[in-house]
Amino acid sequence: MGTRNYELLFIANPELDAAAFENLLGKVNSYLEAAGGVVYHTEDWGLRRLAYPIQHHREGHYYLMRFTMDSLKVKAFERNLYLAEGVMRELITLDVPKVSKKAAEEAAKGKVEEAAPEEGADVEEAFDVTPEDEQA
Repeated sequence: MGTRNYELLFIANPELDAAAFENLLGKVNSYLEAAGGVVYHTEDWGLRRLAYPIQHHREGHYYLMRFTMDSLKVKAFERNLYLAEGVMRELITLDVPKVSKKAAEEAAKGKVEEAAPEEGADVEEAFDVTPEDEQA
C-alpha cells in the first residue's frame, strides 16, 4: 500500500529496572527497524496508575513512539510487540496530523464562501431558479 505515519503506545512492566527497560526499548527499536520503520518522535511518560490491574500490576511504564512504516508490515511488527517480554499492553494507531480549531474554522469558512452567491447578485440567478421551477 504505502508508507504511513503511526503512533505506538505501550505499557511496560513496572518491575523492570532502568537497564532492563533500556534493553526493552532496544528490542522494540530493532523490531521496528526490521520491519522497515523509522522513528521520528518518542516520549517517555514514566510510571502511571492503571485503570484496572494488568498481569497483577496496578502501575505501568508508559512509552509513546511515532514512526513511519509500510502499512503491510505493521501486523508483523505488532505481533513481535505482543510476544515481547516486558510489554504488558500495546496499541498502534494511525498518526493523523492534528488540525487546530482555528484552521478548521477557516477551512469551513472558506467552503461556505465558495458556495455563497456573489455580493449584489440576484438569488435566482445564483441558483439558476426559473419561474417555471418555482411553480412545480
